[in-house]
Amino acid sequence: MNSPSGDRTVSSQRWGTALLGGAAAIFAGILYTGTLAPTVLPYGAPDTLDSPMLQTEVSVLGVGHPTGYPTYMMLTHLFTYLPIGDPAYRVNLASAVYGVAAVLLMYLAGLRLARRAVAAAAGSLAFGLSGAFWSQALIAEVYTFEALLVALVIFVLLVWRDRRDGRYVLLCSFLVGLSLTHHLTSILLIPAALAFVFLTDGRVFSRTGLMLKGVGLFLLGLLPLLYLPIRALMHAPLNEADPSTPWRFLLLVTGGSFLAESSEKGRNCSPSSLALSDASTKAGVFGEHLLGQFPVILVVVGVLAAFYLLFTDRATAALLGVLLFGCFVQAAVYLQLGIEDFYVFLIPAFLSFGLCISAGLGVLLRVVERPMIGSTAGAALVVAL
Repeated sequence: MNSPSGDRTVSSQRWGTALLGGAAAIFAGILYTGTLAPTVLPYGAPDTLDSPMLQTEVSVLGVGHPTGYPTYMMLTHLFTYLPIGDPAYRVNLASAVYGVAAVLLMYLAGLRLARRAVAAAAGSLAFGLSGAFWSQALIAEVYTFEALLVALVIFVLLVWRDRRDGRYVLLCSFLVGLSLTHHLTSILLIPAALAFVFLTDGRVFSRTGLMLKGVGLFLLGLLPLLYLPIRALMHAPLNEADPSTPWRFLLLVTGGSFLAESSEKGRNCSPSSLALSDASTKAGVFGEHLLGQFPVILVVVGVLAAFYLLFTDRATAALLGVLLFGCFVQAAVYLQLGIEDFYVFLIPAFLSFGLCISAGLGVLLRVVERPMIGSTAGAALVVAL
């Protein structure tokens, strides 16, 4: 039997863990709302080019630019009914709310990797306060919602590994399908999730019934895509790509219309200064965005943790590694094309690296807690981190 004092200790630890996660989310929320864009954003600036379009399209339930973002459109439209600010501010606010939810889910995922609340909070806040993510939490954009979906998929996979309940595999299948209705970068979740499940327990793939249900739920998650042709046929006030025919619908959701539009702009407009830059300049810009998101000490911890996971937890290393390197390749391609805001495509990679930071700090804290390390040295190490 558990003693009353033992029960109280466990209960207080749970409360402390919950309060720390809540404090991290609230802290991020205060920062995001305190720096939130107050109204309509300028159309001409490269960093906010899509924001005024999204603010308008969300307000009237329109059809957005490629890839349409139907789930984002429908969910964010609910924010336009809030009795605060103007409609543009409410759409900006949605990005902040999605950002806070992503930070909280990162904390929960990091907790399962690090097994230490302080480490999980540090990793989630390191990501939440990174320049790339914070900038997207202040304006009408799709990337904080993308981070929310990616963090949710990772969290569900980690819960499945701990509990080995097939229902979490099914939930993951649905969420991956839903993520694909929002942003094409989420296609990386398919190989990442499959590798994680295979390396954790490959026998899952021999359960035919579970696999068939998973495919069905994946397809169910794609249903929001129907919003696009339906709203086009309803003559939505703003309809950028008009996906009212099967071919135009396919072009929109695969990004084909974006490539065609970019090609047309390239013929009619002068190339950007980034597009005209040489390879060394582009490499410098890419490296600046990669290394400028986290404090140096946390970059070191995250890199060391990535190697640690590679040897001790191959499933997690595969899950995070596919997202990291897949996003690197995608961002590098957009950089090569001269797209100014290429760095936003790195946000899922930064999320994965934030989880590496949590895992690394968790290992360090477990080392500090060993009796052989003096309390003074341990406290100094924790403060330094």
